[in-house]
Amino acid sequence: MKKTTVFTLLVTILSLAANGEEARVRRDIESGSYAARRPLSAALPDGPSAAYSASWELPDRQARREEYRLATSILLGGDDPELRFAADAASFFDEYLGTLKEEDAASGQGWLNWASETRIRVLHDSAGLLVLERETYEFRGGAHGGTIKEYFNLDTTKRKRLALDDVFAPGVRLLLGTLLSAELRRSLDLRTGDSLKEAGFFVEELQAVDRFYLRGADGSGGADGTGGAGGAGGAVGAGSTGGKGVVFVYGQYEIAPYSSGFTEIFLPEGTIRQLLRSGFELPE
Repeated sequence: MKKTTVFTLLVTILSLAANGEEARVRRDIESGSYAARRPLSAALPDGPSAAYSASWELPDRQARREEYRLATSILLGGDDPELRFAADAASFFDEYLGTLKEEDAASGQGWLNWASETRIRVLHDSAGLLVLERETYEFRGGAHGGTIKEYFNLDTTKRKRLALDDVFAPGVRLLLGTLLSAELRRSLDLRTGDSLKEAGFFVEELQAVDRFYLRGADGSGGADGTGGAGGAGGAVGAGSTGGKGVVFVYGQYEIAPYSSGFTEIFLPEGTIRQLLRSGFELPE
């Protein structure tokens, strides 16, 4: 079993002070990892096995205690990351050993190797808002593994996870679906009314999903600051390389085949400003 290493990353963010001069604000992020492996047969330690790994970024538990507690309570049920992932690994190994037969280990077949990987990372971190992504990949035999992505937009002032209805005004989901469908067609060089099914999707019109994340003015809130690794490479949408807005994420098999990966669609602030809930402000 690999020992967990925890250290602190001090991220320096430039902000404007009240007098207009630049001030430096230090945002403390705690990072750690956990890894373990269990062979199918104790007699063949280098044979087929189940491998479990996890890595995480969270607010530093000392410098940002309340934000750390908020994040771990929502993402990890209040557990310490190392303890939580050690328990998850034990359950994964129990299922592995209970599903496969030890005598099959000698065959060395690739499908006998299981894997589980979890990654938690910070997408956006500013006063009052912390956006986290939890990505989980699992392979349990078969043609390929599967990946699940979850997003947590945490209001650190009100100490809650923001739902779509906290961000947008009541009754606008249908209109959001129309905007998302139009943006997807535009990104594919399709005209209004052109068939998405003929372009390889399962649906003709999209619906707004609860899997979303908020993005800051500098583009923070996604892989490489571009909105995430959706489908063949990042969020699609006008201004997807920068600017405030909301990114909607569609999972594997949700609206397109597995080979298409994740589809991420970015709606910029200018497109959705009138649809936001009264008093809600997108992050800077």
